[in-house]
Amino acid sequence: MDAAPLRHEHSSRNTCTQASRAPSRERHGIPMRIARRFTTAGKDVYGTTEWTTRSSRISNSDGSTVFEMHDAQVPASWSQLATDIVVSKY
Repeated sequence: MDAAPLRHEHSSRNTCTQASRAPSRERHGIPMRIARRFTTAGKDVYGTTEWTTRSSRISNSDGSTVFEMHDAQVPASWSQLATDIVVSKY
């Protein structure tokens, strides 16, 4: 039994093609502006968060240490698990 060939319907809106044809703002001398949403002008972003110092230790099931870090500064609202994940990755 032969299967019918698959047919792909092409939309008249090809986003890749349209994106490549879009004029560049920089070519026309118009600067890109980004609206402030999550911060306040003149306020230190890191000063708005309460920080604490923690240690992180990740162990194998046999008790051997896989990763250990002391005196990592993390937001006080984070759990120990969140601390372990972020400190071990970054």
